[in-house]
Amino acid sequence: MKWTLTHAVSAVLALALAAALAGQADAACDAGQRLGHQHANCLDASWKNGPWYKSSSVAARNDCSNLGKVAVKVDRENGPDLTWHLTDNDIRRSSSRYKIKWVYCCEDLSDLCNGSDIVNVTSCLERFKGSDAGASCSGPAASVDTDYRCKFTASCEKQNGESRNASATVSWRDVDDLHNCAGHLEVGECDSQPDQK
Repeated sequence: MKWTLTHAVSAVLALALAAALAGQADAACDAGQRLGHQHANCLDASWKNGPWYKSSSVAARNDCSNLGKVAVKVDRENGPDLTWHLTDNDIRRSSSRYKIKWVYCCEDLSDLCNGSDIVNVTSCLERFKGSDAGASCSGPAASVDTDYRCKFTASCEKQNGESRNASATVSWRDVDDLHNCAGHLEVGECDSQPDQK
């Protein structure tokens, strides 16, 4: 096959289309999906705009990395915006000549922007009922503490068939690993132990 101008133009267009589609995910986070960093308690962000002869700098961190990803949009003046996907609690930094206008959490690209997006009474109870403890503990009640941990109270069966009031405060991710250990709520498998009064 002879390579022609038509083939070359087609190849260039195909590459341009592939690049556009690859960047489409980061092109999301439009105005309707942006939550200002001050309203997103899982995003810690700060920036400093320097004078015209100095660079501007920005930093952001996922404060809820134990719950999921936070996607960040750094809105820059007269320059391309930055989109970061923060999956751990390391600080991400950048500096450039572009001034920073604002930093947002992308609601459409993030697992969460606020802890309450995932951790709430309903989701805590759903995970509890699906855990090993959910099979032998009745009447569970839940609340959420300021660190987005699930707090439970329930009536749990002991080995002798009686029940006792049990309570536990655990991370949201650990709830599905809760076990009723002789009337006590514990994360992970139970050690063999006699009933405790």
